[in-house]
Amino acid sequence: RTLMASASPRNGSHHHATSTGAMTANAHRTIDAALDDAPVFYPTAEEFSDPMVYLSSIEPKVRRYGICKIVPPPGCAPAFNEDAWGRDTERFDTKQQHIDALKEGRTFKFGKEYTKAEYTTAAIEFDKQFSSLAGAGSEAMERRFWDVVETQSEKIAVDYGNDLDVNVFGSMFAATSDGLRHPWDLGHLFAHPLNLLRVIEHEIAGVTKPWLYLGMRFATFCWHVEDHFLCSLNYLHRGASKTWYGIPGVDAEAFENCARATVPHLFKDAPDILHQIITMVPPGVLVQHGIKVSRLVQNEGEFVVTFPRAYHAGFSHGFNVAEAVNFGHIGWLNFGQKAVDVYSKGAFKRNAVFAHQRLIVDASESFARAYDIARASLQSKSIGALTSALRKEMERMLSDEQYFRASLVRRGLQLKEVKPH
Repeated sequence: RTLMASASPRNGSHHHATSTGAMTANAHRTIDAALDDAPVFYPTAEEFSDPMVYLSSIEPKVRRYGICKIVPPPGCAPAFNEDAWGRDTERFDTKQQHIDALKEGRTFKFGKEYTKAEYTTAAIEFDKQFSSLAGAGSEAMERRFWDVVETQSEKIAVDYGNDLDVNVFGSMFAATSDGLRHPWDLGHLFAHPLNLLRVIEHEIAGVTKPWLYLGMRFATFCWHVEDHFLCSLNYLHRGASKTWYGIPGVDAEAFENCARATVPHLFKDAPDILHQIITMVPPGVLVQHGIKVSRLVQNEGEFVVTFPRAYHAGFSHGFNVAEAVNFGHIGWLNFGQKAVDVYSKGAFKRNAVFAHQRLIVDASESFARAYDIARASLQSKSIGALTSALRKEMERMLSDEQYFRASLVRRGLQLKEVKPH
């Protein structure tokens, strides 16, 4: 049978095709695969008061998983911004995803346009087509999802409202009872002193400024890694749960090699296919090839964190509203430089989103200026560790620059000092 959330897509109709290659022949199903449980953290109210300090503190425990879940302390979760949700004059595009074709790396075409209220109604109506899943738990939902993806037993198409600009559609983080921004408000995270992205002068949607996500049952975010191998913080404001899968940053290259070997025809046609976020290599296939994959279920009012270079993917269990943004902390610095190297020399070449070395210089200068003005306020252990790491990065950059200049001189370049006027 065919289940469609959007019966009249703007660009063409669904053409069913049978996936080829190792993934189809593979008998190791995801639902039976040995996936690890990603860590779940329950911070105290005191720990939860400073997001960047807390996120930096838990990273060593999460590195071997890549992703984790944070459950806010009782009474500390951010409130939902009903006023922003109620402002519903703008319409947004959706991506139509054919769940039975997610292994095939097809570019997603446009689905219908919606307002937030229209999308909510469509998602709830779509749920009614799955009477057998009414009240089902996350395991039953996961089994049904992978039955469709791996066996193509049904044709299912859904509309996914992703990457919505909060400047247009509003952030769903409400102010606190005293009128202040919640510490974990993703739009506020940018300005945190320990977030290195704060020195980027121009706004980058989805990186320094949050994006809003509206999902329905089986709406999928395919395997991807964040720009510049950054971390991401994701909050599920309301609605149905999401199942997440994560791969630790140390296994990123192994994952890329496995994906390339599993579906070589996709990479031949589009070497940058993983940047397009349109391919779902089943976790069961990855585990069979020795890739470590962890899993978690995010519920309403919970945060999910992805750490540097951690590939991640997942799907929604039903209608939900989420918001996400990137951040760069002390543990990201080495990964940031690695991303620049991969972008310029690796198999998946692409343009950088911002100038990494400029960020390092600007962050160092900002701390130097602040130290001259308010030295006493910068004596915390967290800031001390970050400034020490920035110093090492600056020294490495200086060493590289001296090496490259000397190399040019050896090749015959003549240097001439020019004095400023």
